[in-house]
Amino acid sequence: MIKVRARMPIYCPWAMLLRSLGNTCELITCVPRAKYLGVNALVKVRSPELGAEELSERVSTVQGVERAVFYDALEAGSYVGTVMTKVCACARSGVPFNRLLMAKESEGGISFEFLFQDPDEFSEFIKEADARGYSVNVEEVRPVEKTSIQTQLTRTQMQLLAAALHIGFYEVPKKAGMRELAHLFGTSPRAVSEVLRRAHKKLVSSALAST
Repeated sequence: MIKVRARMPIYCPWAMLLRSLGNTCELITCVPRAKYLGVNALVKVRSPELGAEELSERVSTVQGVERAVFYDALEAGSYVGTVMTKVCACARSGVPFNRLLMAKESEGGISFEFLFQDPDEFSEFIKEADARGYSVNVEEVRPVEKTSIQTQLTRTQMQLLAAALHIGFYEVPKKAGMRELAHLFGTSPRAVSEVLRRAHKKLVSSALAST
């Protein structure tokens, strides 16, 4: 398997709106939605004026956004949110969501990390993106072991772990609990608990195996 890091000139409309209002917006990761050409994006925003509720309201008005929820992050003036879209620019560009490990958006476009089976599969992605009129700037290509923890965790598990870390779920005492995580992702506390337990088991097993 090969791990590829690449950048494409793609922009999220809701992120562009946030920046136009004077905010700093960082896309942490995206998880594709099964029934749509959209994603469930985990985003961190630094806003000097808008609070969590105002951010949620503003982003929810952007075309293509189905749901947006923000919570206070650990850093003062920072917020973590999930933005659920029905369609996104990445889907239009031919980004292979089934090979996507990570996506981070900035003013220069979106940086992706992919995990392809072999170089041929990677080449097919380049050809598909080019046919759709999108350039792919390849920054790194390297082999990776199938047993690495990043390949063991699902994208949903990685996203939920990242959200839990940013909103203080792992702090002592806790800054946020299962209920807040469930509301952030539009699901139930029980579902969140099950995803976290499976992710924690993989992390612990990997840590013990490495020692």
